[in-house]
Amino acid sequence: MCKERGLIYVTNSASDSVSVIDVATNKVIETIPVGQRPFDIDVTPDDKSLYVANRCSNDISVIKLKRNKVVKSIKVGNTPIDIDFQPDGNLNFAVNNDSNNVSVIDVEKNKVVKKIKVGKQPFTSSFTTNGDFYYVCNTGSNSVSVIDTTDLTVIKKIKVGKSPFQARVSRNNQQVYVPNRCSNTVSVIDTATNKEIKQIKVGKQPGRNFVSRDNKLVFVSNTGSNSISVIDIATLTEIKQIKVGKEPFFAMFTPDGAFYYVSNDGENTISVIDVRTLTEIKKIKVGESPAVGRFTPDGTRFYIPNSGANTVSVIDTEKLKEIKQIKVGKSPEQALFVSTESSKPDLADLLIKWLCC
Repeated sequence: MCKERGLIYVTNSASDSVSVIDVATNKVIETIPVGQRPFDIDVTPDDKSLYVANRCSNDISVIKLKRNKVVKSIKVGNTPIDIDFQPDGNLNFAVNNDSNNVSVIDVEKNKVVKKIKVGKQPFTSSFTTNGDFYYVCNTGSNSVSVIDTTDLTVIKKIKVGKSPFQARVSRNNQQVYVPNRCSNTVSVIDTATNKEIKQIKVGKQPGRNFVSRDNKLVFVSNTGSNSISVIDIATLTEIKQIKVGKEPFFAMFTPDGAFYYVSNDGENTISVIDVRTLTEIKKIKVGESPAVGRFTPDGTRFYIPNSGANTVSVIDTEKLKEIKQIKVGKSPEQALFVSTESSKPDLADLLIKWLCC
């Protein structure tokens, strides 16, 4: 049973909206209009607002969580595809795929303070855990740009393989892992020197990758070979390929790190991998084209949007089965959990409530 008190926010790409699901009832309680073709979504460090990247209106919708209402629209570059909040910082980096730059947003002012030129077609990127550097994956120029977050400049451009898909920083900040979709390799970057130190051969069309909780393994989704490559960080070698469903794409670890859930876009299933044994232990049927899901913090539920079915599947992680499909907007893309445990209204909310009554 899920004991968490919270809400799941889901971006509906073809409805230009965000659905709000109460995890206690698994029902949609609100639908929030946003910009055109919303995709990525994240919560501000103070847990008071959501940022939603709208790919076709080229802006960020800022949703005030206490009101579930858009309070500001921030213009960024063309086709914002990835947004990340600086750890322990006051900046948000919006990666603009068709402008070849990164918009830096001051979160307190909700204002763009700088645009940083990077390589061609930048895609999924990530901060070091201390927030000092931001590694930007440039899909169209086969490189990774390194941004110093203190002076907001590119300090290095690193050549990697063909069509790099994502830059993922290790949990100890020592390396960056970059799957190259058209080279069928993963580039390993040493953060001390900002040089590529190795390319590791993996399956076909590698894409999303995640680092295990203990920082010992990297799991890579191979869309073209229907498998997950497991890389040993100590030796920088592929130690296993785990067969999963057709066209695996997004994946993530359970909060305790014991299992790895993989969305198989080509057959509408979720593969569950036991991290200890490196085996698929279950395949769970969900809706059409499962996309980017999220766990509740207690790990008892997994919410996965089905972009082809306009639903969100709720998976019971103890029973390893889908327990419900929730109807949302058109082409749901990403889900995000936000806790309501310590939901105290701020002074601005109290003043608005008082004025409206």
